[in-house]
Amino acid sequence: MNDILLSIRNYDFQLLMYPIATITILFLLSHILSENRKKITYKQAFICILWQCLFGILLCKSDSALVAFNKINAGLDSIMLSTLKAMEFCFGGLANPQKTGKIGFILALQGFPILITISALSSILIYWRVLPTIIRVMSVFFRYTLGVGGTVGIATSTNLFAGMSETPLIIKPYLNKLSKNELFSVMACGAAGMAGSIMVIYSNILSEVITTPISHLLTAAIMNIPGSIAIASLIMPKDSQQYSEFDSANFSEAKNTLDAISTGIIDGGKVMIMVLLMIVGFMSLIDILNNLLGLLPPIEGEVLSLQRIFGIILAPISFMMGIPWEEAHIAGAILGTKIATNELLGFTHFVQDISLMSQHTQIITLYSIAGFANVGSIGVMLGIYSVLLPSSKKHVISQLTWKAVIAGTFSNCITASIAGAIFAF
Repeated sequence: MNDILLSIRNYDFQLLMYPIATITILFLLSHILSENRKKITYKQAFICILWQCLFGILLCKSDSALVAFNKINAGLDSIMLSTLKAMEFCFGGLANPQKTGKIGFILALQGFPILITISALSSILIYWRVLPTIIRVMSVFFRYTLGVGGTVGIATSTNLFAGMSETPLIIKPYLNKLSKNELFSVMACGAAGMAGSIMVIYSNILSEVITTPISHLLTAAIMNIPGSIAIASLIMPKDSQQYSEFDSANFSEAKNTLDAISTGIIDGGKVMIMVLLMIVGFMSLIDILNNLLGLLPPIEGEVLSLQRIFGIILAPISFMMGIPWEEAHIAGAILGTKIATNELLGFTHFVQDISLMSQHTQIITLYSIAGFANVGSIGVMLGIYSVLLPSSKKHVISQLTWKAVIAGTFSNCITASIAGAIFAF
């Protein structure tokens, strides 16, 4: 008790102004983007924000949450070691070059293969009905706390385990029954969130500079659920109080456990290859663009680059979230890289520039890029929803995708600002 009182006495309550300002400004922008301002239910939006803050406090400051996160991290380390042994069997010392000390960390051989293992384990747990049971329990919780229907509750819960591409497949039979607000909520939550399998890759990258990074990524993913629903309720208000209910879902099409394992392995391999291709393509294009920008005259003695341009543009937003102005351009460049390309490159730049940032700035920056909200996600959503929904709704999808990325970005920024204030306590 004395420690708590001392922490309260020493806490700089001016830090609370940053999340308040961030929420106010982003709510105002969401109000401007709203499709029907007269039907906005501000009560639901503020209740969602309160839950977002409560989730942050419970997950960031609870000893039980810390113990749980440490166990999860230990489990991931065990999975990583098992994957590494399998890779060593196939590639020998090249899969673990740190043993020889001659070659550094190889992302393609030491980071990405865990996607295959995680995908196989997830496929087994889905076939055995373990994950579906967890998802259903969580969907009930989100329905009564966040005021969403059963279908949206299932979709938002699934986002903690699956990605924005897989979630629509799970609710496919009910997708056409969703109202415009519900469909947008699912899309916004997908853009703000992060797939559990991909989260492992980011955790592996961040483990070089941060202790138990999975705790931060999971906390961000959970906090972004109410945040994205809050923003979605402002940009795309409900047309009625009726909800689309969810009776059953085809979580797995596997015929038996062996079929589930093989399907998971193949799906994980496809994801790994796709991520590798995206990184190579995006990083090469960014380097080409930076080389072209480097031909322009230097500004204030520094060569112009894409990261520097984003740093200048997004520095005010970084400052709004609680980052000191002298570090805002660094955080802005990282956030800009994530929005313009993808979150993986954002995390890569975060690791590279982490020594230039204070611990407070590191936390806010990390939480701001922990989501799928980027330009590339627009193409992903257009592709998946255009296939799953009838052609009569394709014009609606094209209207919602870019707004979903904006909603996801707003949610990420609110989560980051709240986390910054909580961790400073």
